[in-house]
Amino acid sequence: MQTNRINGEATIDLAQGREPARRIGLRRGGTPNHKMEAAAVEVGYNCLFRPNEEEAQEAMQWSIELLELQRDTGHMLGEVWTDSHSPIWLRAMTSLMLWVRRMEKARKLGRPVAGLSKLGGLTRRVERWFEFHYACLQLGRVPRGPLAGRILLPCNRKSSDDELGVAGGVSVNQADDMVRRVWFDMTTPPGKPGRVGREFFTLSKNRQDTAAGPLTRLVLAEEGGFGANLRRGTLPKLIAPCVAELYEGGHRIYFPDGLPETDRFSATDCWIEYDSGRFSFAGEPSPLNGSPVRTVRFG
Repeated sequence: MQTNRINGEATIDLAQGREPARRIGLRRGGTPNHKMEAAAVEVGYNCLFRPNEEEAQEAMQWSIELLELQRDTGHMLGEVWTDSHSPIWLRAMTSLMLWVRRMEKARKLGRPVAGLSKLGGLTRRVERWFEFHYACLQLGRVPRGPLAGRILLPCNRKSSDDELGVAGGVSVNQADDMVRRVWFDMTTPPGKPGRVGREFFTLSKNRQDTAAGPLTRLVLAEEGGFGANLRRGTLPKLIAPCVAELYEGGHRIYFPDGLPETDRFSATDCWIEYDSGRFSFAGEPSPLNGSPVRTVRFG
């Protein structure tokens, strides 16, 4: 069974109060999203489901180290904004936020919980991760036009490379990730998720890729939600410099120096015209004329 499927099933089991059939464990190999969700699973298991102080401390410390690595090296590391990985990242991070809020509640109610000495530090880092994530998505959000509400950002696995890119170029349906878009809408007043399928908010092992939807609902129902500073607008460090040019009629966001070791299968430049809905991830010249209303350089 694939690592992300083992992690996903364990996350859903824990959220529904069941013993996971399998867990990856801490400090194992795998991609950044694999490691992050495996750590989150261990926090949920050892702090709440079967409290064990020693193992809880280790799980929380590993989670803190992974979050600090992203803070210092780059948000989401080499998987920054990658649409295909976004559902996994959000499943991992919304579950970790849920465990943190449930630990806070258990402490107040006097219920068994382990790892409390590291709870404050982990909480701050998880809240900061979401603050960074929200600010990034806000830059790429389309405010009007045929693609209103979509979030278009350059990312890995989205180039037009014949071998490693998107066959035939990026279609309208591939322009962004729905799970990420729904999370953003749910955390932005008035908090409506937009149009989704009938089963989108069903937390099920058969719907692992949309698990962040129902998990987001669970977090928002807890005191504290995603943190008081979620929409403060703080942008993170990235693995490479990034420029966002925001025009009245569209936006262009790009990595001027590319993304390290991923250029062949990365769309390092994207733009969209809001009113026409025209967009490109293929490195075509931007049609947006004049000076940007705002230019943001970060990373």
